[in-house]
Amino acid sequence: MAVDPKGIRMATGGLDYHVRLWDFHGMNKNMNSFRIIEPFAGNAIRSISFNPAGTHLMVVNGGKQITFLDKDGARSLLTVKGYMYVKELHNTKGHTNTIYDGKFHPINSNEFASASGDGSIRLWDMNQKLEGIEQELAHKVLLKCKDSKGLATGITSLCYT
Repeated sequence: MAVDPKGIRMATGGLDYHVRLWDFHGMNKNMNSFRIIEPFAGNAIRSISFNPAGTHLMVVNGGKQITFLDKDGARSLLTVKGYMYVKELHNTKGHTNTIYDGKFHPINSNEFASASGDGSIRLWDMNQKLEGIEQELAHKVLLKCKDSKGLATGITSLCYT
């Protein structure tokens, strides 16, 4: 669940694969959502959050990409899907395994971080030039996470401090 910074809209997501948008000012006695979106067919929603400006909603599911919706539920951006056969994570521009979490920077509305089972945290900037035919967003910074033995370890959660 996520509430936009102005407290006007709420978004919920879950195991039913849907993101529901709720408008507190336009809600009637039935308290129904005004929009239902399935951003990724057949994938449960793991994490959702609004950016500090309230202009974008980040949707993380069990896949290798993050999608962004505008405040009315239209898809506005998608991150690059990493090439899973590349061993060195810095040679691919997106996650190569399940993304478990994503968070917007608390001050800069265009920056966010994502955590994945591929053993990386990637930092992104929505103002970057989009890449490829699909016009998708590539990461800006890659942080590799390793255990005490020096092996890559999956990341299931993250937060800014």
